[in-house]
Amino acid sequence: MLERGLRQAEIARQLRVVPQTVARWMHDYRTHGKSALRKAGRAGRKPRLSEKQRQQLEKLLVAGPSGSAMRPRCDLSPGGSFDRAGA
Repeated sequence: MLERGLRQAEIARQLRVVPQTVARWMHDYRTHGKSALRKAGRAGRKPRLSEKQRQQLEKLLVAGPSGSAMRPRCDLSPGGSFDRAGA
């Protein structure tokens, strides 16, 4: 994008990142070449759920409350309560 004459601020706007990120990318590219621009992987905390647990959770969420052993009972009136069956 820089080769096409775009300024760092314009590149940042198009990629929806802050200009400092583009500046860091350019520095890394100039210092270490294209290999420095490869994805670094997932940022942030590692997931607490394993892939198998995540898939099980997804199935439960798709099934909804009627497919769950934990059927919520809600009383949405003023002063009502929220209980879970078996809790």
